[in-house]
Amino acid sequence: MTVTETRRATHLRCSEGCGTVVAREYRGYACPTCGNLLEAVNDPGGGGPEDWKQTWRQRRSSNHSLDSSGVWRFREFLPA
Repeated sequence: MTVTETRRATHLRCSEGCGTVVAREYRGYACPTCGNLLEAVNDPGGGGPEDWKQTWRQRRSSNHSLDSSGVWRFREFLPA
């Protein structure tokens, strides 16, 4: 199985662990409960660790500009 679909953040949560979760569409950057920063939570979906490793190995040997990047090769885990 090859993982290729890019996922978006599913929701936002407090980066300091107060437990607050807000919808992805929330237009703030601070937790409405405690004021700390919010972080985007991604659901990369698709397969287990071995599937991801295979995908990343394939991308490392690809000539596509996104695949050769050190960051974009892992694009499913980046906030969109």
